Amino acid sequence: MLKKLKSLQIIQVFKYQNFRYYFAGKSVSLTGNWIQRTALSYYIYDITDSMLWLGLIGFISQIPSFIITPFGGYFADRYPRLKLMRISQFLIMLQAFALAMLVLTGNANIAGLVILSLLLGCIEAFESPVRLSFAVNIVKDKNLVGNAIALNSVMFNGARFIGPAIAGYMIAAFGVGHCFLINGFCHIAVLIALFKIKIPYTPIEIKKSSVFGDIKEGVVYLYNHKGIFFFVINLIIFTMFGFNYIVLMPAIDRDILGGDARILGFLMSAIGAGALAGGITLGSRKSPKGLSKQIVNVAFIACLALGSIALSTNLYLTAIIGIICGFCMMQQMAGGNIVIQTLVDDKMRGRVMSIYSIAFLGFMPIGSLIAGSMSNIFGIKNTLLTSACVLLIASLILRKKIINTL
Repeated sequence: MLKKLKSLQIIQVFKYQNFRYYFAGKSVSLTGNWIQRTALSYYIYDITDSMLWLGLIGFISQIPSFIITPFGGYFADRYPRLKLMRISQFLIMLQAFALAMLVLTGNANIAGLVILSLLLGCIEAFESPVRLSFAVNIVKDKNLVGNAIALNSVMFNGARFIGPAIAGYMIAAFGVGHCFLINGFCHIAVLIALFKIKIPYTPIEIKKSSVFGDIKEGVVYLYNHKGIFFFVINLIIFTMFGFNYIVLMPAIDRDILGGDARILGFLMSAIGAGALAGGITLGSRKSPKGLSKQIVNVAFIACLALGSIALSTNLYLTAIIGIICGFCMMQQMAGGNIVIQTLVDDKMRGRVMSIYSIAFLGFMPIGSLIAGSMSNIFGIKNTLLTSACVLLIASLILRKKIINTL
């Protein structure tokens, strides 16, 4: 039995010590991130009583991706990614401690939350393409890179499963300020892991040009590579209209289901559990071949699940649908990442992954703003049903474009 377990593709990645360090440290920091995210969304809705503010804070925290992420991709292709990761995680830790102090000292207000959310958005916008490109540096066997990417998604969604549940109980027992404080301490773990990782830096030969010239080269490369291009378009649409139910979850929790912080944590954990299962499924694949077909097929299930969440008024039914939504969205996000990383030229990896990051992080705030604004005017139910219809139409259009990509 043990021999069979060791032969699984998803387990083989752990033979690399650098990956073990990274997986352990990042798992802790991501759990802290989800504790903070859940607590912050609950706190904002509690003090503003506004779905518009929920969407607006999401918009503010992620809109820097459009401006800063391309520069993160540029640096990821030219400078040691490990060093860039250490700097980024240190700054994220400082932001968490600053947010904790603001709330715990009783000085929190919406302006301070906006400023700190914007600051975190700027740091994460720079860090995202560096982190996505980093996977190839900690796994020597190129055949296992796809499995490492999937495991990163498992790690992210394992944290999404655990973090909100912890946040729900911590908010009820200690208040939101301690959730932010815990996140700061969680980032010490990933910093320790990153300083234990040893990777020889081999500069990639890139022709000398201006920063903007290099960024433009990445955009042109992606546009001309139609397989990658249409996967990015697919991700943009799912980011804008498929993930907005997460932004609205505090309102769904309180206004539709009559829940509290614990119920919000339970619902967010259900979504994380589904995404975790989706990541494990991807990580268990022996080859990325045929993955594009799987992604387009799952897209239709995602449309049905999103529409069903809009119609549900039962907590446990909503949680089950949330599991399905989490599974489907993970297949879209991580599956697209694996396809792109498989197809991209290594010297273009950082810049292409910066565009992937914009597709995910940059368009998510637009989706958050649309969801918050529409829900304020038309209600949560109509907003989610409209999003499901948009996804269905887009999936039908893009199906033929990406089904045979890989």
